[in-house]
Amino acid sequence: MPWLLLLPAFALAHESRELVIVGINDFHGALVPAVGRAKDLGGEVEVQQGGAAWMAAAVERLRERHGKRLVVLDGGDEFQGTLESNLKQGAPVVEFFNALGVTAAAIGNHEFDYGPANPPFVHLVARLKEAHYPYLAVNIVERATGKAPAWPNVAPSALIDAGGVKVGLIGVTTESTPTTTRGEFVSTLRFVNPREGVLRESAALRKKGAKFVVVVAHAGLECNEGAAEFGLYAHRVWEPSTRQAPCGMDEEIPRLLAALPQGTLDAVVAGHTHQIAHHWVKGVPVIQAASVGRYLNVLTLKLGADGRPDPAAARIEGPIPVCPKVFAKQGGCNARSPEPAGGRGPLVEPELLGRKLKPHPEVQKVVDRALSATAELRARVVGRLARPMFHVRERESEMMNLIADAIRAKAKADFGLVNPGGVRIPKWESGELTFGDVYRALPFENLISTARLRGADLTRLLARANDGQKGYFGTSGLIVEMLRGGYASDAADVRLKRWPGGEALDPKKIYTLATFDFLVKGGDGLGAIFGKLPPGAVQVDGAGDARAALVEHLGASLAEGAALNAERAPLVDPKRPRLVLKR
Repeated sequence: MPWLLLLPAFALAHESRELVIVGINDFHGALVPAVGRAKDLGGEVEVQQGGAAWMAAAVERLRERHGKRLVVLDGGDEFQGTLESNLKQGAPVVEFFNALGVTAAAIGNHEFDYGPANPPFVHLVARLKEAHYPYLAVNIVERATGKAPAWPNVAPSALIDAGGVKVGLIGVTTESTPTTTRGEFVSTLRFVNPREGVLRESAALRKKGAKFVVVVAHAGLECNEGAAEFGLYAHRVWEPSTRQAPCGMDEEIPRLLAALPQGTLDAVVAGHTHQIAHHWVKGVPVIQAASVGRYLNVLTLKLGADGRPDPAAARIEGPIPVCPKVFAKQGGCNARSPEPAGGRGPLVEPELLGRKLKPHPEVQKVVDRALSATAELRARVVGRLARPMFHVRERESEMMNLIADAIRAKAKADFGLVNPGGVRIPKWESGELTFGDVYRALPFENLISTARLRGADLTRLLARANDGQKGYFGTSGLIVEMLRGGYASDAADVRLKRWPGGEALDPKKIYTLATFDFLVKGGDGLGAIFGKLPPGAVQVDGAGDARAALVEHLGASLAEGAALNAERAPLVDPKRPRLVLKR
């Protein structure tokens, strides 16, 4: 059955008493649908997920139903992630968001990835000027003055009219930005705790007549609703009384909501953690739609008879899968979803509110222009895979092993180290590997850095890296044994050996490590180790561009006629693992 958004009866009445929010987040330049292969009845079928033209078609259909009551809010990280977007520093995504009719957006940490340049933040400022929607940021201040940066089209909050209802919007950016983008790119800024700013702006917006106050945030949460990631809950309507798995309270949005008085906020559109959320946290509905345009969430808020928000009447619908085609028996297009008994059914056209969807023609033109500019480079074959190659943060990753091998070889280092967040896709299919595939996996302009450090320092570094905050780091030339609990609390939880032989490292000997400049400059919290090394121990640009090194590494195998990740030479070898978990 084609997927269909279920609308409660109240959505058709009281136009001036309702607000309908479409939430998107972490688009990361994903203008084109991602292609995967799903198992079905013993075989495989190609399936596509996401895509700007299909997202626009769904939003247009929702806007036809809800009219001016509907607002589209984006939780940040719009630009960085694909060749099509990065080639023009995110301009195609802003063009898409303009056509989509985005109402307002948060500023994500990866909005700073194109560098401060000269004048400062020139690429970001260019995108801000192009946008037809405002960017909101209540907690970004200049380090020198303590005031908000004088950027165009940016404000702490905005007051809008949505179908006769005044709505206040407040923007929040993750406090972790200095360690989740290049620290030097934001060295002139501070990302402060948003509590005081949200309180201040909420009170001012209410005083101006806002009936609803909504935070749009590039800051997120973790909710244990894993099945939603597979599209199984598409067409689900969630209510405040719906029993759901709990959300962890250690992430930024739960901490913020716990610190605010009741009634400060009526809803949150979140981002940054790439999770699906359709939950109530401290009584406030929070939506987050995974990442790269795979889903939408729809949140309906309602005023009571007294003209005040009625929290009990809030409804969340979704996550709604964004798909060029959907499986008839599942209603979604996620290639990783479990295969149901009797198969998934045929791939059919998606349907929303009783109408089949077609790609949005104007947005498709935006996509086509971006694709044409990168077509030749994107299609260049750079390698060949004998089997699919996976990247999973929670175990040893084939893709990270390959990348760590490549940068280690290029730098002629003893060992290689790659952070899980530096690799941005979960899978490469078998067969020809193109430059476009490589770019999607490594979209950041990472330089290969080298560090000379003692075996004891390297052990402390791997303990800090594998503390459970980011997943397990990929290595080359090393066996990392986690001795207790699966993750490390200190160096006593980690033992390092040479791979594949298993010789123990000498804690006093100096070794050379190849890694990314993002990490040696303090990214992912590793500054506490790298920053204490002796002067001259770290070479930031030790061996050139990491993506180029990977292409070179792949090309060497291609020239020899070899396909990587063959059964006889797997990138993750169960007989000789690089990551050993002793739980």
